[in-house]
Amino acid sequence: MSADPLVVYPGNLQGNSMKPSERHPKGAVLVQCVDGLLKEPEFVALDVMRFCDEELEVSGTVKFADLLAAIEDRGSHLDEDNDGRFVVVRLALTGASDVSDELTTARMDELLQEAREAAPPNVWWDRIRDTTTATIDLAKLREANDFQGTALREVEKTSHEVEQLVEDLPNTVKEQLDFALRHDADLESELANIADTNHADRAEQILAELFNGGL
Repeated sequence: MSADPLVVYPGNLQGNSMKPSERHPKGAVLVQCVDGLLKEPEFVALDVMRFCDEELEVSGTVKFADLLAAIEDRGSHLDEDNDGRFVVVRLALTGASDVSDELTTARMDELLQEAREAAPPNVWWDRIRDTTTATIDLAKLREANDFQGTALREVEKTSHEVEQLVEDLPNTVKEQLDFALRHDADLESELANIADTNHADRAEQILAELFNGGL
């Protein structure tokens, strides 16, 4: 709490739950006095069990077995990092993965059981939670003959056309356009319509306002 004078918060010697304040190493501060002088205070961990709330990023994982292997690896590191103390762990799986759709309630129960069986003796998986998302194949979605596919193709087409339009502008106009975009959030939506020939008049108006300092 304070280094000069030394003030140490009188907490517990042992964490008791998954509360954030209970999840770090617990112990005492050793203060030694030699020849009337205080030596540097030293924290001494005295807890015999720790609580951990972990996240495991599993993007790119394509097989259930790979997911289990990643969890086993994290368990080994937790065992080493906590010097062999008993560790109770809650784990959240994150990221976009091909196995996301496979992680049903039944599969998650199976994963938890297998993780417990493979864990080091001092590591206990209390809970494993799935927060992953499915891997999105934009190329496949773009080719689909449905609303999503049509929307993606149109957005991509418009984006390319606007980029080409900006590329063809003189450098002085580009500089003013960049400045305007940074200071006018509504202008970007206006530019999305420039490529449409039905909005040619509005495009000319925007450029005129740029030259005249109207934006």
